[in-house]
Amino acid sequence: MRELRTRGIRLWCSTGGSDEDTPMGRFMTDLRLRFGALHREQIADRTKMNRDQRLREGYWSGHAPTGYVFVDENGAGSRRVLVPDPETAPKVKALFTLMADGVSQKKAAQQLGLNEPTVIWQRSNPLYIGLVYKHHANLDALLHTSHATLRALADSPDVAWIYPGQHEGLIEPEVWDSVQRQRRQRTTRYGLSGAIRCGSCGKKAWILQREGRRSPRFRCRCGWEKSYRIIEATILQALVWVTESDAFAAEMAKAARDYEDDKEPEVIAAVRAERRTVSQKLERALDALLDAPTITDSLRGRIETLQEQKAALDTQLGTLVADHEQRRSLRSWRAAQATLTEIPMRKLWEVTTPAEQRALLPAVFSSILADKDGMCFQLRGMEVEFKTKWITPGPDGGDKQVAGPGIEPGTP
Repeated sequence: MRELRTRGIRLWCSTGGSDEDTPMGRFMTDLRLRFGALHREQIADRTKMNRDQRLREGYWSGHAPTGYVFVDENGAGSRRVLVPDPETAPKVKALFTLMADGVSQKKAAQQLGLNEPTVIWQRSNPLYIGLVYKHHANLDALLHTSHATLRALADSPDVAWIYPGQHEGLIEPEVWDSVQRQRRQRTTRYGLSGAIRCGSCGKKAWILQREGRRSPRFRCRCGWEKSYRIIEATILQALVWVTESDAFAAEMAKAARDYEDDKEPEVIAAVRAERRTVSQKLERALDALLDAPTITDSLRGRIETLQEQKAALDTQLGTLVADHEQRRSLRSWRAAQATLTEIPMRKLWEVTTPAEQRALLPAVFSSILADKDGMCFQLRGMEVEFKTKWITPGPDGGDKQVAGPGIEPGTP
């Protein structure tokens, strides 16, 4: 609401009008907004409770997937249940059978006249084997999605996101398991997936795997394209430089000295105490306004002054807390960097899984940008940025060639 007021936007309530010129009017407006937010959150909570209860009873609450339709269980007004769709269910069964035989989903969908984007996520949908679930991210986190694994999870009383369904499954266990095995074989997850953004347009670069190429490539809408191996070698060199370089250690020491005299906790505590005092005075003034038979100019002016003081203290407190958190991040990073210097980063990268590599990068870099000329790295928790030209890996995995002067500290 503060943002709307600073932009000169007035809120009109159909049941109470609008009065933004007095403290009481602004108070009533804020009160209406609070009650509206409470009502929305209560509706959301009730919706989630109803959904979870339906799932525990084996009933699906989302959209009917391809191959199913919703019908009323006991006539109009009763619970809706999933039943196989006479028109699309046979096509879904045929689609899974073709994929189990090794046909790609795209070709299978074309043969059966199905829209591929409509069924692209249905390959691992437990609804087709008679189960109901909550949140597809829970499925993505599983290493194995075989029929026996999902059924065991659904039958376990300790698992609260997948349950046996009341509807009929369309896919046989053998067909389902064959599709899941082929899906795991064809789905390659890379350690750099989603980690690279374009330095020109700011959008994420995607990984392109072309037929006949041994290595995938990163591509951006801006038009540049670079081999995955080159980008990986450049990032690995940046990690090595961060953890092993004397120049970087000097940069870190200089940044640490800039933040050594950290007296901000005392200042933050003082500002918070002052804000509490102003808030208490404002509450007493508002109580006096409610009890007063007439509103005097002095009382109105006092309330407006207290509101301005509180807003100024809120802004000051937010700035101090943000600066203090940055100092804490620096100290934490210094402790982590001391540990990282003892780890051979190249060996670590070789033995880690793609998922572990994806977790490592955000812990070190807050952003990784790339363009046709090279890469730029922003260290997490620090105002330190450095750039590098592309590095070409050699046949043995080492750095065969540095395309430029190498990694150098940049200017933020």
